[in-house]
Amino acid sequence: MDKAASVRVSCEEDLVLSSVVTHDDETKLEKRMLRKMDMVILPVVAWVYLIAYLDRSNIGNAQSAGLSESLGLSSSQYSAAVSLFYVTYILVETPCTIVFKKTRPSLVLAILAAAWSLVGLFAGFVNNFAGLVVIRLLLGAIEGGLFPCLALYLATVYKREELAYRMSYLFAAAALAGAIGGLLAYGLLKMDGIHGKEGWRWLFIIEGCISFTGAIFVIGGLPNRMDTAWFLNKQERLYFIRRKEESEKIFKEDEESFEDVKLAFKDPKVYLSAVSQFCAEVVFYGFSTFLPQIIKAMGHSTLSTQALTVPVYVVGAISFILIAAASDYTKRRLPFLVGAAIFPIVGYIILLSADGNDAKMGGVYVLTIGAFAGPGLNLSWINNNTAGHLKRASSVGIQLSIANVAGVVIGQIYRSNDFPMFILGHGFSLGCISFAIISYICQAWYLNSQNKKKQKRRESGEVDSSKRGDNSDDFIYMI
Repeated sequence: MDKAASVRVSCEEDLVLSSVVTHDDETKLEKRMLRKMDMVILPVVAWVYLIAYLDRSNIGNAQSAGLSESLGLSSSQYSAAVSLFYVTYILVETPCTIVFKKTRPSLVLAILAAAWSLVGLFAGFVNNFAGLVVIRLLLGAIEGGLFPCLALYLATVYKREELAYRMSYLFAAAALAGAIGGLLAYGLLKMDGIHGKEGWRWLFIIEGCISFTGAIFVIGGLPNRMDTAWFLNKQERLYFIRRKEESEKIFKEDEESFEDVKLAFKDPKVYLSAVSQFCAEVVFYGFSTFLPQIIKAMGHSTLSTQALTVPVYVVGAISFILIAAASDYTKRRLPFLVGAAIFPIVGYIILLSADGNDAKMGGVYVLTIGAFAGPGLNLSWINNNTAGHLKRASSVGIQLSIANVAGVVIGQIYRSNDFPMFILGHGFSLGCISFAIISYICQAWYLNSQNKKKQKRRESGEVDSSKRGDNSDDFIYMI
């Protein structure tokens, strides 16, 4: 909100909020406001990310249904098609996050949703490798700005200690996209031969049409500004403004400038976070993209493979929501990141060492418990520990641009000619998630050392009042 608007509502705040005189009254008002925000905002952002992830990852379902055979793709060509999506995806992330704060969120997100729906639909009409590459590059360029912009939107409307649980809805949506994608694939692949089209083509076409609903939901439901949100009453809107302004005043977020972008590029914690995110996303992208092939390698038919992916993704979604809720409740990130990483480690060891398919399927379920929590909590962590809208936008963009190189990598480690064991893919992912634990601990050590330095300056009275945002000595990093 601009300064003029701030002055305009200040008198109204005093009048409308004058009845809020006790801590209990404010707590009730805040809970009511958050409940309304959760009921409107979270379903919209979750659905938009779900359909985007559906259009991105359905290439895995299509592959198990004969995509490569129909287009005459070699193993390396299919791997390239998977990886190339992330080339354009990475390139647009940082610019989009910087530009996003200057735009109307609902309009931008609606345009993106409509655009990737069309591209996803056209994937059902490709006839060769070149056409598939064009589709994947376009899809990456359109979807690249979506996730960081959604994450920034949530970080703008929710407080630090409220964020991880809300962010969990995005990653739960990715998991549910896999579940819904499996169900849709199970049904749509039965359309094989209708109007002379293979089942995998109908998969792309129908799912592309479904994605248009995202544009409608965003325009109709997502508020551009909380001080004009249609679902909040006047008292709740003004209370939101007041708590937002209190936060910005403490950390001087209203004084931001382009210098904050430079500070983000110079901030060590951004790069520590990016390393952790890369390691976690190797697991996240590899698992969510190649799960149908991993299950099919256990001897299941194409249709039963699609059905068997559904409960796996549901377990992943529920697990992450519970982990994120516990993390927000305790206001801690490190213990839950390390704890969640243990499950993929155990899961990959089972997949690499077990002989029986039942044991391997058990390993898949163990793996999924932590597969979504790592990237989700770590992204919340960098949002928690970066103050100032422009610096936060830049930091998230930098972190995700580096981390999403994982998407390029997974197409090269899960190769069709490694079927059915996928030793390279599972082994590399095991190494990454193991290293992620070390990286999480390094992040926590750095943040703790900075907190100690700030505490020492506060105790000695050497506080530099000119510092703002997360550089302020009053800003305590969450660990």
